Amino acid sequence: MSLEAPVGPVASGDVATRDFGIEVAEASVSVDGYLCVRLRSSDGAAGLPDRLDIRVGDAALGQARLLPSPDAAAGGGFLHYARLPEGWCEAPAPMLRVLLPEGGEELLRAPLSGRLTPASGAWFADATWTADADVMAVVGSSRPSVLILADVLPGSAIGSWAPVANLAAAVRLAGFRTVFVHFGARPALDAQLASLLSQMDVVHHIELQSPMQEWSSSAPGALPPIEKPLTAAIEAIAKASGCAMIVGASVASLFVLGKIAGGPARGALLSRAFVLGPRMIFAPVPREKAIAALRGVLKGVSLIVEDEGLRVELGKWMPEAPSAVLPVGPALAAAMEPAARSAEVILGIGQVAHAAMGLVAAPGLAVWNLPGSAGLTELIDALTMARFVVLSPDAGPLGALAAGLAAAQGVAVIGQPPLPLPVPAGEEAAVRLAALVEARLSAADPALAAPASDWSARAFASELGLFGEEERSMAGGSLGVLKSVLATRLNGLPDKAGVGLMIEPGQPGGGLLAAAFVELCGQGRVFASNPAAVSAQAQPLSRAAQQGVHTVLIDPGPSRRDALSSAQRALDSGLMPWPLAPRATWIDRVAFTQLRGVRRGATAYIGQGPVPIEAAVVLCPGWQSLPLADVVELSGPDDPRRGRLLTMFCANSDVFWRRPPAPAAGYDRVEEASGLEIEHGVVGEHPVIAMLAAALLLGCTRVLLAEEHFREPGLARTLAAMGDAGVTIQRVTSLSAPLMGGV
Repeated sequence: MSLEAPVGPVASGDVATRDFGIEVAEASVSVDGYLCVRLRSSDGAAGLPDRLDIRVGDAALGQARLLPSPDAAAGGGFLHYARLPEGWCEAPAPMLRVLLPEGGEELLRAPLSGRLTPASGAWFADATWTADADVMAVVGSSRPSVLILADVLPGSAIGSWAPVANLAAAVRLAGFRTVFVHFGARPALDAQLASLLSQMDVVHHIELQSPMQEWSSSAPGALPPIEKPLTAAIEAIAKASGCAMIVGASVASLFVLGKIAGGPARGALLSRAFVLGPRMIFAPVPREKAIAALRGVLKGVSLIVEDEGLRVELGKWMPEAPSAVLPVGPALAAAMEPAARSAEVILGIGQVAHAAMGLVAAPGLAVWNLPGSAGLTELIDALTMARFVVLSPDAGPLGALAAGLAAAQGVAVIGQPPLPLPVPAGEEAAVRLAALVEARLSAADPALAAPASDWSARAFASELGLFGEEERSMAGGSLGVLKSVLATRLNGLPDKAGVGLMIEPGQPGGGLLAAAFVELCGQGRVFASNPAAVSAQAQPLSRAAQQGVHTVLIDPGPSRRDALSSAQRALDSGLMPWPLAPRATWIDRVAFTQLRGVRRGATAYIGQGPVPIEAAVVLCPGWQSLPLADVVELSGPDDPRRGRLLTMFCANSDVFWRRPPAPAAGYDRVEEASGLEIEHGVVGEHPVIAMLAAALLLGCTRVLLAEEHFREPGLARTLAAMGDAGVTIQRVTSLSAPLMGGV
C-alpha cells in the first residue's frame, strides 16, 4: 500500500503555509499500533523550531523532536513515536498532519490508507518493526549494522531459513545489529513476525508489484528483472541504518546486489545448490554462459559458504572472489539460551524414529515427535527441553541440523545421522532403534559437556572484513621493531623461503605487520582470505601454494579461540600455521591428541629420587632429571633430555622463541584455560600442574606425588580438579613407597 497523494506543503483556507522543505522519510505503524514518523528538511531545518506537532486527523499525538539521525546528511531530522488513537484506521480519510507549535500553522498533510507508508519518492520500507519497545533508540542507534536481504521467512523450509538465522546469530555475536529487509508478500510476514523479531533487531518489509523470479539453469544467461524502487529502498535503508555490509541471504536477493552501486560493502550467502549450479550444466556453452552471468552478478561481492569444500568448488568459477566460511550450527548453538532440561523430554526426528518411540515401553515418558516440516524456532524450542534426541536416517535437513545443535549444547544423540538419499522406513529398523532408546533409558544418564568449538564469531567477521573504523586502525609501533620480531621467528624455521605471512581483516596492526614483512622478505608472500579488507600488499590465500609457500606466520592475538580459528583457515588452505609470538602450534595439539589414553588405568609418579615400584609412568618436571622418564618437560630450547612417551615444553614462554628440536610438543599457559586438558592450555606457573595434566592426558587413574607438593597452595585447586576427574592422588613420604590413603 502507498500514500494516496504526494506529501508537500498545503494551504489552510486561503492562507498559504510556509515551505520549509519538510518531507516524510518514514511513516510506519507497528503491530501494536505505534506510529513512527521520521521527517527531514532539505533546508537543514533552518528556521524550524526543535519541536513539531503531529496529528492524525484531529487527534493530537504529541510532538516530533529534532535530533541527529542516521539520515541527517540529507537535512535536519525529526523523529516521533506515539500510540495511535483507537479507531484511527476506520476513519473515512485519516490524515497525517504536521504543524508548527506556535499558532498551529500546518506544514504538511498527507492522506493515510491502512498501514502508513513513505511518501512518493521517499526511500523507506512499507513497514518497520523492532523487538524493543523503544523504537526511537533502536532506529536511531549509532551501532554499526549488517543489512540482511531475503525473501525467505522463519516458516520457510529449514534448509532455506537456517543459514539466514545462522548468519544473523553470527553477526550479533560479532557485535553488529541485524537489520532484516524482507521483500515479497505481506501476509506470510505478519504471521511470523514474532519469530522473526527474536532473531533480528529491526525488520523492514517492501511490497513487490510482481513476484520475484529466481535464476534458472535452464536459461543460464538470463537474469531475473529487478524492480527499481526495491533497489532504491534498500540503498537508502542501508545508509540510514549505518550499514557496514549488505548481505543477500537468498537466491532471489543475490541479483538485487548487482544493482546496488557504491555504498557499503556487499556480501552473499550462497547455498550449496547455487555453488554447485554451474557444475550441473553439462553442455559447455550454456555452462560458460551461466558462469559469466553469475560472475557479473557477484563481482565485488564477498561470498559466504558453509564449508571449505564449497569454497574450493566456488574457486573453480570465481577464483578471485573473497570468501568466508560460516558453518551452519555453531552460531545458532552459541545464541541458544541454556535451559535446565528437567522436563525429561525425548525428541524424535524422522519417520523411523517416530515409529521407534511408539514401541518404547516407558510409562509417563514425555516424547515429542518433531515433523520434518518443523521450522527452526520449533527445533530450538524442542532442543532446550530435550533430555536426548532420537534420529533416524530419514530425518532429512531437520535432523542434520538437530544433530549439530544438540552436540553443541551437550545433548546426547541416539541413532544414525540423516542420509542425503531417501531411506525406506522399515519395521526392523524401528525395532532396533527402540532397543537403543530403552538401553539409554535404563542406563545412567550423565550430563554431557558441550564440546569445545574453535569457531569464533569475531574470526568469521574478520574473514569477511566486517569491522568499524576504530578496529581498522593500525596499532602504533615501529617497522624496525616488527622486522626484528619477524627475523627472530623466521630464524627458528628451517626453510625461510617457503614461509609467508597471513593477515586477518580487522587485525590490529595488520597493515603495519604486512609492510614490515614485505621489507624483510620482499613482495608476494603476504596472504589473506579477503585481501581487499587487509592491505594492497596481500594476495588471496589460495595463491600461497603457487608462490611456493607451505607455512604461514599468523599473529594469534590475545584470544586462543581466535588463534585456533586462524590456524584452521590456514590448514584448510593446505598451509601450516605458525604463530608469530611464542605459542603452541597446531602440530603440538595433534601430538597431544594422539597420546590421549595410551596409558589408561596406569599409576604415575611425580617426584625425586628412586621411582616407587607401583609407578608404571614416570613424569619428570623441568628442574629434575630421572632416568628412563616417560614424560619430560624441557627447561629451554637446548635442553637435551627427551621422554620415552612425551617431551613437552611451555611454548608461550619467552625462553622458547626458538623451538626445540623434534620430538617435542608445546603447551600454553593461559588464564582462560579451564580444567586440565593440556591441548587447550593449562592455568598456573607451577611446573607440577603441567605434569598432572599430562598424567590425565595419558589416562592415568592414580598419581603418586611427593609430599612436599601438598603443602604448596598453588596446587590445591589443581589437585581438587584431578579428584573431580576421577584420578586418585597419593602422597609419597619416602623415596620408595607411598603412604596408605588418598587425597
